[in-house]
Amino acid sequence: MKPFTKLRAKVFEKGYSEADIAKLHNRGLTYVSQRFMARAEWTQGDQYFLMDLLNIPYVEMHEYFPPKGYPKND
Repeated sequence: MKPFTKLRAKVFEKGYSEADIAKLHNRGLTYVSQRFMARAEWTQGDQYFLMDLLNIPYVEMHEYFPPKGYPKND
C-alpha cells in the first residue's frame, strides 16, 4: 500500500493531481511527490493548505496525515 492512501483518494475525488497541488501551493512537483511518497515530511503549513483545499475538517487531520504516511494498524 502506498503512503497517505486516504489523502491520495481525497485528492483524486476532488479532481486534483500532484501537479495541480504543486502549482496551487507554489511548490515544485518533486516537493509534493516526495511528501506523498513519505520521503519527506509534510509541514504544518502544507497540511493546513491541503485540508482547506480539499474541504476536510481540521479535526480529521490525523486521519489524512498519520505518522510516516500509514495508519497505526498497517
